[in-house]
Amino acid sequence: MMSKSLRSIRGFTLLELTLVILILGVLLSLLVPQLKVPYGHYNLESAAYRMAGDIRYFAQQTINAQSDTDTYKVNFDTSNDRYLFQKNTDVIKSVTLPVSTDLEYVNFNKNTLSFKINGAPSPLGGTVTLRDRCSGDFLYVIVAGITGRVRVDVEKPASGVE
Repeated sequence: MMSKSLRSIRGFTLLELTLVILILGVLLSLLVPQLKVPYGHYNLESAAYRMAGDIRYFAQQTINAQSDTDTYKVNFDTSNDRYLFQKNTDVIKSVTLPVSTDLEYVNFNKNTLSFKINGAPSPLGGTVTLRDRCSGDFLYVIVAGITGRVRVDVEKPASGVE
């Protein structure tokens, strides 16, 4: 009796499973390239907001230090798509952007953003331009010259400096 009940249970044949896997493979091969652009834009946004947050944090560290002798600066390395936080000559932190994100352009003097003791940029603010390699979209990290306010925008400021 037991052998008869086992025979009544039907499973899938190897041919049926192979066809389902083949169909899923074809669908995925059509879908994956379509996900490249949204994923690249997500990387661009996350890199821009991380950079803005890092700059804000470092400006706050400058205020907290209250030292006239120490210099705090952010060096932007456009050839390696990364930025470095430095106290005097020591590198405190190094951040490399995602592979799909380019550090396109920086208009700070010598690609360096320095901070005064009050956390404001010295001598002026400026803009960092980030570009997504997949979609070609741009985002701008803008540092205001007087207040040191850091923001992310999709539109480039008219003068490049706020």
